[in-house]
Amino acid sequence: MDVLKRGMNLIGDSERREFDRRCMRLKVQEAKLRVQRAELLEEQQVKSEMDDEYLEEPLVSEIKEFDIQNWWRENRTNEVSNIA
Repeated sequence: MDVLKRGMNLIGDSERREFDRRCMRLKVQEAKLRVQRAELLEEQQVKSEMDDEYLEEPLVSEIKEFDIQNWWRENRTNEVSNIA
């Protein structure tokens, strides 16, 4: 007979029930932690994929002679129809 079984025989029913309740609470807490860990890992992976996508995009060079009003005059019909 192993030590755990001998120990369980020495305690009363109320102690055994309390022990079982505590074991169940620990199992529930462990399951919740596993779910939280899985969610965090998934969120981290999604963030990493987004970061990779944006970091791999080429940089837009700055145009020093850019006139925003002129650009809108030339492109307003295309842009407004795209927005609508």
